[in-house]
Amino acid sequence: MNRLLKAALLLGAALSFYASGEICAEGPQSSEKNIQAEETTLEGAMAHGNYKRALAIATDLVELYPGKASVYEERSTIYSMMHRMKPALADIGKAIELSPADPSLLMERGIIYYHMKKYDPALADYESALAMNPSFPPLRSSIYTGLSYVYADLGNIGEALGNARLAQGQNPFDPEAYRAEAHVYELQGNREKAQKVISRGMAYVSAHQGNFLAAGICAQQAGEMDMALEFLNRAEKQDKDNAEVYSARGLVYALTGRPEKGIEDLTKALKKRDNSMDYNNRGECWRDLKKYDKARADYEKSVSLAKNKNDFHAVYDSIGQMYMNVGNYKEAEKYFTKSIEQEEYREGYEFRARARRIMGKEAAATRDEERAAKFKK
Repeated sequence: MNRLLKAALLLGAALSFYASGEICAEGPQSSEKNIQAEETTLEGAMAHGNYKRALAIATDLVELYPGKASVYEERSTIYSMMHRMKPALADIGKAIELSPADPSLLMERGIIYYHMKKYDPALADYESALAMNPSFPPLRSSIYTGLSYVYADLGNIGEALGNARLAQGQNPFDPEAYRAEAHVYELQGNREKAQKVISRGMAYVSAHQGNFLAAGICAQQAGEMDMALEFLNRAEKQDKDNAEVYSARGLVYALTGRPEKGIEDLTKALKKRDNSMDYNNRGECWRDLKKYDKARADYEKSVSLAKNKNDFHAVYDSIGQMYMNVGNYKEAEKYFTKSIEQEEYREGYEFRARARRIMGKEAAATRDEERAAKFKK
């Protein structure tokens, strides 16, 4: 198994603190017979998660080749995936004895120490691995990633962020480098910032894989609008008939104050299929242009097509803001209430408080402002 892939697996084993949001297509299913055949090899058993079988094969290899570092390294990885850190540490230690000039082995031991919460020896191993001056950028990236996790857990935020960004510089297409930075923000309770970092990383990864539509959507979610447009323009060249390209790019135009271009793209998307959020987003563009009748028509269509709470939440908020724009505060209050009923959010309480205060509902406005303040905390 590739050593950097192993490092990513080991780091990821204890870092399931949030979902990455990736959507993976389900691959072809192997028959039971094929799976049994594949599991006769170490790689096959590992791939199918049969660690007990993998451990038996690895132990046979250790007995056959007791002077070979790689067999101890393989078994160490299996022990780690089974959360058996003491034997994992013993095996990686033996591998280092047999191959002391290999920085990737020190990196792997650093990961094991990290999982054991033995931060000082973990730092020592990572620093020793760097001191060997490995020339392979992905390996350096993995070492910096490991350092970032250790420093984050120790509360040294500056070092944690610095090493995460060094990792990204060494290998901008490694998702783990971005997860390391996100881990820092998670520990600080800033889930929104963490998710933006993950989205930015996935934008680079998707672009590297040639999926510019996914790259553009991820960049938009990260707030990187210029990057999003660059990727989505390339996505259009790949597939001019894909409604999702125009839907995604129309949203970016809407969010960046270019309503005419947003309307153009969202109209192209809607000609190919009806979609609640495309109508909502086009309505937002019409609202920016103060063409409220057209905005209202699109919002009504959006409501009629809405299928889930997220859709209703978004369009009710949009309608509420439209009524604020035209000075109909009673209707604004009504729709902000509808939006809040789908999902509570700071801006909804703030908008409703403003509408209520204008209508003289002072007590209700104060209650909304207090609820909004809790979100800020």
